[in-house]
Parts: sequence; C-alpha cells; structure tokens
Amino acid sequence: MEPMIKEKRVVASFLPCRVKAGEMEFYLQKREPNRRILPSVFTMFGGGIENGETAEEGCLREIKEELNYTPKNMQYFTRYEVADGVIDVFLGKVGDDFESQVNVQEGEYGKFIKRSEIRNTHEIALFTRLAAIQVALFFEQENTSI
Repeated sequence: MEPMIKEKRVVASFLPCRVKAGEMEFYLQKREPNRRILPSVFTMFGGGIENGETAEEGCLREIKEELNYTPKNMQYFTRYEVADGVIDVFLGKVGDDFESQVNVQEGEYGKFIKRSEIRNTHEIALFTRLAAIQVALFFEQENTSI
C-alpha cells in the first residue's frame, strides 16, 4: 500500500540553551503572523536542508541567515521523524550575553523561555516543546549541565 504522504521535508533546527537561576532556558523565534506554516508561534531557528548539504551544514547556514551567528559549540541532539518531515535538532550552550551576539533576521523576534513555561503553553510549536522538554530531561537524567 502506498502512503498518502510520499515526500518528507528535511529540516535542521538550532536550540540555544542556558541555565539561569537554576532553570534551563531556550532561545526561540517568534514567527510572523503571516507565515503559512506555524504563524505567530515560537519555534526553533532553522530550516530546510538544501541539496548536497549535511544536516550540520544546513543548520549552520540557517543560523547564519536567521541570527547572523556562528555557534562555538553546537552539538547534535537527535532526529525526530513525523509523517511529512524529518527534523535534526542541534543544541548550543550559550551565555548570558547571547542576545547581544545575535541579530534576529527572520521572525518577529527571539527570546529566552524557561523550561517551566514551555511545558504548559500552546504558543510554542509542538516539536519545539517536545525537543526542549527532552533536552532538559536528558541533562537531568545524566546529572550533567549543558
């Protein structure tokens, strides 16, 4: 039997994170209200992989385009696969000065959102919530910091 969805969009996403006052925070992008996909919600920075790119190369290109930023310590976290797409998630441990190092060039703006706020809000895209919660749980279970 043939699936209804035949092609999957491959995306690489960047999730900057830090610990402040003992709580993990994630820097997310507020998407414009006129966007066809996920309007007016917070998402990870990133986008589609272009022909011939690896997920890491695509993520670095997207970060440069969207934040005018080059991460110093980006790490591959995991891959999520859904009916119509594949999302490779990369983490970046950032400091308190991160916002002064970036220039948000896509989306309305970026802001840090605490882990405790992510779980209970629907203003954050589903896979962004899932990734952030799993990142926080991973570091708690490993008993390490980001």
